[in-house]
Amino acid sequence: MKKILFVFCPILAFSAELHQVVQSAYRHAWELENAQYLKLNADADYSSKKYAFLPSLNLSANHGFQGGTPSVGSDKTSDYTLEAKANLLSLTQLDDLSVSRAAKELQEKRFDEQKNQFCFEALNVYLNYLLEKKRNHNLNNIENLLEDQFEVTSGEYKQGIKPRKDYLRLRAELKGVQLDQTQQLIVLKNAEDLLRNKIKDDFSRFSYEPSVLTIPELYKNEEDVKLSMKEETLNKELDLLSTKRKKLNHTVWPQLSLGAQYKVSDSDFWKGSAYDPRSNQYWVITLGLTYTLWDWGTERRSRESNVRNTRIRENEVYQEIRTAQMNYDLSNEKIRVARKVYAQRAQVLSDERESYNIISRDYREGKITFLDYVSSLRSYTSAELSVFQALVDLNKAYYESLLQKGQLVSYFQL
Repeated sequence: MKKILFVFCPILAFSAELHQVVQSAYRHAWELENAQYLKLNADADYSSKKYAFLPSLNLSANHGFQGGTPSVGSDKTSDYTLEAKANLLSLTQLDDLSVSRAAKELQEKRFDEQKNQFCFEALNVYLNYLLEKKRNHNLNNIENLLEDQFEVTSGEYKQGIKPRKDYLRLRAELKGVQLDQTQQLIVLKNAEDLLRNKIKDDFSRFSYEPSVLTIPELYKNEEDVKLSMKEETLNKELDLLSTKRKKLNHTVWPQLSLGAQYKVSDSDFWKGSAYDPRSNQYWVITLGLTYTLWDWGTERRSRESNVRNTRIRENEVYQEIRTAQMNYDLSNEKIRVARKVYAQRAQVLSDERESYNIISRDYREGKITFLDYVSSLRSYTSAELSVFQALVDLNKAYYESLLQKGQLVSYFQL
């Protein structure tokens, strides 16, 4: 008979493999690349809006021919234009800068939030895989034990030692476990594929043994955070929406701009003639005023529609903030409940282990049937799996708390 071992030994220590898996997934996270590009684009847009207040300077040079009719003897011409432009007063431009600054801060918050969310998703995929592997391991143990016993019982049944009902009951028990094992293999394969896709690295570099999972240690650098990261991000979005509404109110104001142009031309420079700067220079300074006098209400209706759309999004954000506050408040409560459940299930496992040892002794002494022994074994393995499930839930609850506070990236030293 094969030797069956059931080992469950949670250790109050640091789960190194979990950190390594999350770090590996983070290094290969193409999902974060798009978020980073959005952040960089927002930074670039803010810089462009900021430097738009400074004068712009353009230089152009043109060389060609001039004359009444095209010919080889046509006069050659050349001119250089130096143009400077600047906006003296533009509330729209000021609003653009404010909107761009708010959008930049929002994208920074969103990028940090997405990095923390990715870490949480990666560790969840890893924990789910360990759980399915633990479940598969328990089914394997029961299946191996039943196969060995069925081989013995089949021989005894053929010899007339065991009745047919014992043979049929044991065979049905074995077939049921084998069916569960077949279905579990599909679930396990799916969990493995999800983890492979997350890690995007050499999958064999980690052990993925359930025994490596431990109770998470307290985060030494944990701060007393009053707002969740999601709330901070949504508040930044509210700032952006408020700034956009102010901008819409300023679109009806007149816009004032200043332009300057200096031009130098010389039609005879290729002929070697003397250059007369007084007759070949041109300059102009312009002061521009832009204001819409009448457009049949088109601009007004467009502005009102944009204000309403902004209000709609603000109402949605307020609801999202309330949800984020509830999740933040519940995160610590989830840890407390998960710890309590873990302790209770550990006590049940201790009782089931003691009961299993007693029944195993009775079975060896012939006091009970093999199926009674299998029933006790199932109860024991079920309690063992239940404790491991509680350990997984405790890990998830703790890391969800760090996610709410936006501290997962620093916790995993990324």
